[in-house]
Order: sequence, then structure tokens, then C-alpha cells
Amino acid sequence: MDYNTYIFDLDDTLWSGHWAKMLVGDLRLTNPYAIKDELGNELCLNLGVKEFLREKHKSCNIGFVSRGGLLNIDKDSQPSIKVLRTFGILDYFNYCRHTIYKTEDKGKYVIPNGRTLYIDDNDNDLRDVLNSHKTSVFSSGTSLDVINANEFTF
Repeated sequence: MDYNTYIFDLDDTLWSGHWAKMLVGDLRLTNPYAIKDELGNELCLNLGVKEFLREKHKSCNIGFVSRGGLLNIDKDSQPSIKVLRTFGILDYFNYCRHTIYKTEDKGKYVIPNGRTLYIDDNDNDLRDVLNSHKTSVFSSGTSLDVINANEFTF
């Protein structure tokens, strides 16, 4: 099924191995799909992510809502933004770019635009997003589907 809009969680959805907010210091690309921090902690981009984003951003809205936001850190310095920039994929996100604090409800930030798919590894967040929109009346042609990242194929 094709969608107009894809909105992703980041940690354990686009990459695995380490949460972005737990990385320390400067990040370096060790290969096109892996980043290490100053302590040697590694984060690996999931197979097919770059190619999917590169292709879909040409004709679709691509966004993210990540609960990896740190307080008192400006948006461009947030760890998740640094990771996306280091992997060279930040510019593919042409729709929403939200790094929120861990206690915030993702449903407030997932705004459907056309046929929209929200992808997250956390079933609680998937439920919260659906519940926050269950009484929404979308315009014709707008819908919201969700899928667990473990069932999504890039």
C-alpha cells in the first residue's frame, strides 16, 4: 500500500544498537551505516533506510517524532538531529521534525497529511497515536495507519 506521508520514530526504528540521546561527544561515521561516539558506543542504520528515504522523499512527505529530545538543548543540537545529519539523511525529512521529551505524547505531533503511515517500535506509542486521533474527522483522502517497526520493510 502506498502512502503520501510516512512518519517515523527514530531509535530502534531507523537505527539500532544505542539510543541517540545516550551517545557521548562527537560522532563519527565508521561506514555508511554505522556511527560511533567518543566512548565507542555504536549505532547502526537499519538495512534499506537510506534507500527508502532517498526514493520516497521525492514524492512523499517524510517526518519523524522521536522521544529522544533533551531539555535545554536547541533543536539543531539534539542528539537525534546530530545522528540524522551524520548519516546524511536529515534533508530527506521534508515534513515534521519533532524531538520531544520522554513524557510527551507522540499523538500530539503525528499529524496525518493524505494517506499517512506512522512507524514505531513501541506498541504503546502506536496505541497512543491511534487513540489521540480516534475521534478526528479527516478530510476526504486523509487517513492514518500505524505499524510496528519490526513488521515494516524498508
